[in-house]
This record gives sequence, C-alpha cells and structure tokens, in this order.
Amino acid sequence: MVIAEEITLAFMDPRGSVRKMTNNLAPRPPDLSGKVLGVVDDGLPNCDDLLGGVTEELGKRYRLADVIRVVKPSFSSPLPKAAHDELARRIDVAIVGVGI
Repeated sequence: MVIAEEITLAFMDPRGSVRKMTNNLAPRPPDLSGKVLGVVDDGLPNCDDLLGGVTEELGKRYRLADVIRVVKPSFSSPLPKAAHDELARRIDVAIVGVGI
C-alpha cells in the first residue's frame, strides 16, 4: 500500500516593484590640467590594465600634476578609511575601476 504525502509549494512573484532612483553625477572640473588624479583599483584581474590605459590617455590629453594610485585589499570591501582619507586630502579628481 502506498501512502501519498501532501506537499505544499509556495510561489513568489519575481516581478516585485521597481523604484525609480535618480543620481546626480559628481561635478566635474572643466579641465584636468594641473590636477592631481586619484586612481582606485579594485584588485580584480585586468583592472590595472584598464586603469593604466585610462591614466595614460588622460596624461596625454592633460598636464596632470600627479597621479596617486591605490589598490584595494579586496574587491568586495571598501577602501580602508586611512587610504580614503589620504586620497581625499591629496587629490582633485578620482577614477575608480572595476576589473573583470
């Protein structure tokens, strides 16, 4: 004799709701000449190549005063506070890269 077991399944509606969000871009300086560029590498593969290429191209187009580059200890964690504070004191603009 076979006894049928009753199973209950729950279904969730995957559509959810969409919240519209607007984010304003940070103000940009009209020219990078004479500016100190901060470059934050997330540490993932290829990020150093990507940011190196971008930095090289910006260096050709503008007379950057300096480039300060930091690599995060882990792509999944934020930049350590000390490194963040140091960059904030020293740079005018920043590029943050994501590797693939």
